[in-house]
Amino acid sequence: MKNLSMKPPKIMSSKPPIAYSRAVGSFYKNLFESMEVGQWFECDERTVVNIRSAAVKHARGRYSIRKHAKKANKYVYIKTK
Repeated sequence: MKNLSMKPPKIMSSKPPIAYSRAVGSFYKNLFESMEVGQWFECDERTVVNIRSAAVKHARGRYSIRKHAKKANKYVYIKTK
């Protein structure tokens, strides 16, 4: 078996590199928080997947997503609580 001698990492004492800055907010989080109970909006079949995943993360059981009764390929997001 080979002798794998690893060098310990070099400890730095200088100023660390600039941290990666992330976005302050989320579009969907801001949208869901601005909505009142009973308000709703329509979304396309293409974007419903993104809205569902964002609602699970940011709305946590305070919503309902249903297919539109009259329009094909449309969904309705309703804030319930």
